[in-house]
Amino acid sequence: MSLITQTSGKTILWNNKDITSNNQTFFYKDWFERSIKYVDQLYDYRIKDFYSFDNICYIYGIPSNNFLKYYTLIKSVPIHIKSEINTNNTPCTQTTFVENILGRKKQNK
Repeated sequence: MSLITQTSGKTILWNNKDITSNNQTFFYKDWFERSIKYVDQLYDYRIKDFYSFDNICYIYGIPSNNFLKYYTLIKSVPIHIKSEINTNNTPCTQTTFVENILGRKKQNK
C-alpha cells in the first residue's frame, strides 16, 4: 500500500483508491467531522467484523437515516483490507470507542 492510503498501520477510509463504489472513492464530510478517519474505527475486534449500524450511530452520533451510506461503505472495503485489520489486531478502535462514549455522555448532560 502507498503512503497515501496507509498511515501508522491504519488504512485511511476517505478518498482511498482501494475503497470505491462505482469507481468513486468515499468522503462523508459529516462522518469525517465526527473523527471517523480510518477503517479500523468501524471495526469491532471482539467479533472480528464491522460494528453494526446501530453501534456506529451510538458511538459516533451518526444520524439513523445514514444506513445506506454505512452499508455501501462497509461493503466496499476489500477483503485484503479486512484481512490486514485482523492480522494487525491492534484494537485502537476500542480506545476510540470509549473516548466517544465518554465524550457523548458529557455533551448530553
